[in-house]
Amino acid sequence: MTNRATGTPDERLPKAAGAGRASHDVEAPDIETSSDAYAGRFRGGVGAWFLEVQAREVLRLLRQAGGGSLPETVLELGGGHAQLAGPLAAAGIRLDVQGSVPACVARLSRIIEAHPDLVSFKAARLTALPFADASYDAVVAVRLMAHVERWRPLLADMARLSRRTILVDFAPDDGFQKLADASFGLKRRVESNTRPFFTHSIREVEAALSGLGFTEITWHRQFILPMAAHRALGRPGLSRTAEVVARTLGLDRLTGGPVLMCASRPR
Repeated sequence: MTNRATGTPDERLPKAAGAGRASHDVEAPDIETSSDAYAGRFRGGVGAWFLEVQAREVLRLLRQAGGGSLPETVLELGGGHAQLAGPLAAAGIRLDVQGSVPACVARLSRIIEAHPDLVSFKAARLTALPFADASYDAVVAVRLMAHVERWRPLLADMARLSRRTILVDFAPDDGFQKLADASFGLKRRVESNTRPFFTHSIREVEAALSGLGFTEITWHRQFILPMAAHRALGRPGLSRTAEVVARTLGLDRLTGGPVLMCASRPR
């Protein structure tokens, strides 16, 4: 099989944790993540802490990639979940958010109303993005790659659209994640509406981005302990302490996720 985005042979499909295969829409998975039901996964103190950590680290990595400055323009793919639009706009970034169908704008509406000069929504298929080459300083996809089967064409399109930086998150296939299949039933009991997801090795994603010319790469594990464990604990203060202890012990070298990976073209 040939990768239509790059013209190169496609390597193996990603591993699907939980059910052995993806049972949901892998062409437009952001429709589900744009829903109120999905947002319910981040209600409460633990959910707010998850989003706080995610936004902080995304902004930190983008600033680091820019040599201390944030990008002026960003395209966020699959961003109808509205988890990053507010923090990016608050930082003064001009942001276009892509969603697979017009309904994906629902959770973004208030953010667009609050920042009409900075935030806009574009409905377009992930597999046929209509944006011009090199039209954004950075292209971001968070909570997307774990549910996209053809992830290499997705990265290739992000590379086409970005002048400088790509940022993605994904579930790594190391550490606690090796137990994903065995523990998926428990995870579903804790989180109720979780769904199967694809995992990747950190090295294979690095290699894919390097092959696209984005060779300045850094990455960060958002959490060391499984997010389901933090949800089950239900005490964000205790979770914060546990995460600090885990990093102090160097466990981030072995386990943790999702991984945020930021890659840039050479200066």
